[in-house]
Amino acid sequence: MTSWFLPQRTQILMAMLAVLLLTAGCTVQPSAIPAQTPPSGTLLPVTTAEKLPPVTVERVGSGKLIVHFQGGQEFENLMEIEITVTDSRGTSKTQSLGTRQATTPVQRYATSTFVGSFAGNTHVFAVGYYPNGSQTTLLDAGI
Repeated sequence: MTSWFLPQRTQILMAMLAVLLLTAGCTVQPSAIPAQTPPSGTLLPVTTAEKLPPVTVERVGSGKLIVHFQGGQEFENLMEIEITVTDSRGTSKTQSLGTRQATTPVQRYATSTFVGSFAGNTHVFAVGYYPNGSQTTLLDAGI
């Protein structure tokens, strides 16, 4: 074995180590969370790990749903959120957070509770209304 072999081998190993250190962590990408019916007490829907939707639904057992307004910069001027819940029998209930005639917007983290029979498939639809009369769909999900 010649004396130049060991230093050259060390240099190659050091170069490989440097490349690995520079590229470590660069291949991880955020992944979408798969859509599925969660167990009781889980917030719905979560589209990515990076951003929560403005409205989520929490199922508490088979008799209660809690709708949560998470808010967000683009939703800070909503005057009313109209929420309609339709159970598996086709029975609908509608409740509102705030009112379109209000002078102050819906507070961030406001909740609305629905009591009923939500054991089967349930559909939740939420529409937000702005002071200028425009509206936006905040949630359209089956749970």
